[in-house]
Parts: sequence; structure tokens; C-alpha cells
Amino acid sequence: MGIETHLIKGKTVSIFSAGQGGSLFIMCSFDSGHEDAGNVFKRVCDLKPEASFCMSAFSADDWRRDFSPWRAEPDFAGGGEATLEWLIDSMDDIRAAAGTDGRCYICGYSLAGLFSLWSCFESMKFDGCACCSGSLWYPGLIDYIQNHSLQKESLVYMSLGGKEEKARDSVMAAVGIRTKEAFSLISKMPEVRQSTFEMNAGGHFSNTDKRMAKGIDWLLTNTGKL
Repeated sequence: MGIETHLIKGKTVSIFSAGQGGSLFIMCSFDSGHEDAGNVFKRVCDLKPEASFCMSAFSADDWRRDFSPWRAEPDFAGGGEATLEWLIDSMDDIRAAAGTDGRCYICGYSLAGLFSLWSCFESMKFDGCACCSGSLWYPGLIDYIQNHSLQKESLVYMSLGGKEEKARDSVMAAVGIRTKEAFSLISKMPEVRQSTFEMNAGGHFSNTDKRMAKGIDWLLTNTGKL
């Protein structure tokens, strides 16, 4: 088990390795120090002690700007396109640092979960995603999904906390309906080789690292189906 830090095209990227090679999981991190990603990595290692895989983690300078796929007033600037462009341009360097040419999955929580799912519609670089408690209440998302296709054969893991749709904010409370609607649309797409939707106990901020680890564990389990 190893952990390294690299500066790749202006961003700090952490690399976590278990064994040699295997699938690469790109995690859109909650914090600049990537402690959250380290906790997720440890949990996945506990769940899959014999697996060889790599995780890379990068963080946003501005969460709402850098992980929002398009502008949504008043708080979301729609900088996701620039973030995805950086990620695509950096992929060869990330793979070289991780030492793997295996399958590549993108993973994220909350707004980064939305970004991860959206990225699979925008780029062929990813073989699937883990969208955990994703911000699928985001304005325009369902229309976007109805008018776009995943770029390649993919695995899709989605999850939500049972209390999230009970939020006081009416927009946030729509997350349950929107997530289930999004999953229904995506799971029927011909590009989707395997998909699952999991409900977890608790609200949006409950056991975030555990939820992320469960998503990555599912992708590891099913990667052979691609």
C-alpha cells in the first residue's frame, strides 16, 4: 500500500496504490489535503484486501464553481467544463503516476457526484462512475440526461441517504425524486452494462467516506462485466 503526491498541470493529485496496476478510481475530493480520499481508500482496502487497484484524488479550488456542469443562478458558475478539460488533459500523467492502464472510473460525493455522472456523458475517458448522494436536484439535469448518451459501455453506481429528500429546502428535497428518475433513465441506456441504486441510512452528511467506499467496492466487483 502506497501514497504519493504529484503536481499535475497546476493541481495537487494524490495517488493511493494497493498492489500493482488494476483499475484506476479518480475521486473528486472534498478537501485540498485529500484526507477524505485517504479514508475512502482505507475502507476499500478493508472491503477488498486482495484487490489491486489505484485511486487518485484531486480537489476543486471553488466547489460550487468547479464541479457545476453548467451555470445555475445564483450560486453555481458552471465551471465543470474547465475542470473536466483539465482532467482529460491530465489523464496520461495521472495514469503514469498511478502505474496502471486499467479501467478508469470517476467518483464523487454531493456536487462532485453530479460532476462524476455528467463526466461519463461528456468523455470517453471513463468506464463508469460512483455518484454518491449526488446533487441530482440540479436544474436542467433530467432534460440533459434525456437528450444525451453515455460515451461508452459503462458501470453506474448511484446512492442516496434516506433522509436527504426530507430536507427543509424545497430544491434540496427534490433530490429523492430526481435521483430515482435519473437512475431509471440511465439504467435503461444501451451503454450501461451494469447499474445499481442504493439507499443508505441517514442524511446527506452521514458516513460519507463509507458511502464512497461502497460505491468503489461495487465498481471493483463488477469491472469484469465490461
